[in-house]
Amino acid sequence: MAKRKILNNFPKYKDKAVASSSRFSVVAAVIINDNGEILLSMRQKGKMFADLWEFPGGKVEAGETEKTALCRELNEELSVNVQEEDLQFFFCVEDETIHFAFYFCRRWQGNPVPLESQMLKWANEKDLSALPMPPTDEKIKKCVFAEINKRYIL
Repeated sequence: MAKRKILNNFPKYKDKAVASSSRFSVVAAVIINDNGEILLSMRQKGKMFADLWEFPGGKVEAGETEKTALCRELNEELSVNVQEEDLQFFFCVEDETIHFAFYFCRRWQGNPVPLESQMLKWANEKDLSALPMPPTDEKIKKCVFAEINKRYIL
């Protein structure tokens, strides 16, 4: 199995357009409400990691930047509008086959609605620690609230 490189708060991180390649790029949002809770989405039956909770997001299409892709995915999945400037890079996990970037989001327009029939849940720190998640989301969930407490006044 390929060893994954973890980039946490990487100072020179660039949100570049993804070129068509064999490397798979994925983005996800750690959406934080005014109560300090994080929005999670349950993966649907029939999909890889079905019935596990995840940070909402999806694939980066060829020619899209990570932020552009994340804004599109959040609108398609949750019917919320997010501006690119409201996404703040948080964490990246990558290896030869995948590049998975996470962004904090504190501002959006609209109320999250599950457009893909998935379940949604606002989770506090205690809830998040107890919820089963896919491996990549699982890697960062332990440090999410510590980082939120460093960056934001809730």
